[in-house]
Amino acid sequence: MIANKMNIKKAHLIIDQVRFAISKWNDFATQTNVKKELKELYWEHLNTSSNLMTQSKQTEVAKLTEVFGLKESVVPPTKIEVNE
Repeated sequence: MIANKMNIKKAHLIIDQVRFAISKWNDFATQTNVKKELKELYWEHLNTSSNLMTQSKQTEVAKLTEVFGLKESVVPPTKIEVNE
């Protein structure tokens, strides 16, 4: 009877250890997935930032606005002075 109780206690300890190991593995897997997603978002940010820089160049804006019939001004801007 005592040996049977000892075996049950050992079984419970083993089960607890397995549960703990599974819990730690799940934590590790979650952290790994989060790190992977963070890297993907970082690269997406770099790509988007690079595209925005390219599209905001004066020549690119001029190309995109040609569709609407807009052209770059060849006359330089003038300063307007107001006398009070």
